[in-house]
Amino acid sequence: MAGTLVLASVLAGCGADEEEPVAAEEVAVCADLLQRENELIQVANDALAALGRTEDDLTRAAALADGYDRLVEALVAQKPMVMPGEPDLSERLAAGQRAAIAELEGERDRFVAEVRAVTQTDERGRAGELQNALEKAFSELEPPRSAYVAAGMDAAIDADPGCRHVTQRGDPAR
Repeated sequence: MAGTLVLASVLAGCGADEEEPVAAEEVAVCADLLQRENELIQVANDALAALGRTEDDLTRAAALADGYDRLVEALVAQKPMVMPGEPDLSERLAAGQRAAIAELEGERDRFVAEVRAVTQTDERGRAGELQNALEKAFSELEPPRSAYVAAGMDAAIDADPGCRHVTQRGDPAR
């Protein structure tokens, strides 16, 4: 591929401005999620770089399938997040990780079928399949804010680009 398609990494740190202090719990969850997601983004970036270095359709497909498998392996290797003194939150975070793993494992055959041969003309579209898989995993990993955010902290999280991108509003029961 002429210019290798690379996922953007979330580089911002977590924490609000000095006017509104962020509770340690929110900062810890945010920082951990940033690190985890950046690790997974790096795995995807490596796979996409390998894709860009190949000339053969089947080799490109194999590079994407390998990248997908490495995403699953990296996610499995990450230890579940534990928040001291917060067993419910810790379980929600662990459940999100399990759900992300199950999502990727459950979609692997479909993914491989989608990318079984990647021509140079459809390389960008097929690379997007890997990005979609990563986003699906993130949607499971990221707990809804109401599961852990103290009242009034939404504005502080929204003001922080790093936190904003690793959190989601939603049902705390999921």
